[in-house]
Amino acid sequence: MTTSLKVCGAAGTVTGSCYLVRGGGVAFLVDCGMFQGAKRLKELNYGAFPFDPAEIAFVLLTHAHIDHVSALSEVAPALSAPVLMHKGDLEIYDNLAVQAASFGMRAPQNIKIERFLEEGDKIEFGDVSCEVIHTPGHSPGGISIICRSDKPQKVFSGDTLFMGSIGRIDLHGG
Repeated sequence: MTTSLKVCGAAGTVTGSCYLVRGGGVAFLVDCGMFQGAKRLKELNYGAFPFDPAEIAFVLLTHAHIDHVSALSEVAPALSAPVLMHKGDLEIYDNLAVQAASFGMRAPQNIKIERFLEEGDKIEFGDVSCEVIHTPGHSPGGISIICRSDKPQKVFSGDTLFMGSIGRIDLHGG
């Protein structure tokens, strides 16, 4: 079984990370960030979601930086889905207001984290299986998610890797 992937943010930008993944009869999000920066990017935050929030089974956060979590409070009222992340980023997540202030943004509301993920945890749905790999560096609780049942395999690395380089390690917690 393979999953399908729709990029709902971050394509060609450094903000708004959000991926819609479908497989095994389930849809979930990897990250849920808002666009920042240029006015044309910020305007993307006020349009309709590029997915139906009611169909989302869960949200996996690769890390808790604001560009990966800030749309949770916008999507959450329509979601009945649990949010999952690594506990190592809880301090960063609990201080979203500090992150928002440093980017001149309004602080998003924190949404309850339902489950903390650890190295080696399996996330299985239908005949799709993904594994959590703890990849600290960009943030203490950064994780990568590898969907091994896919051919070719898919890896969601958050900001552990950037195109052509390693991710930033100069941010708070990195």
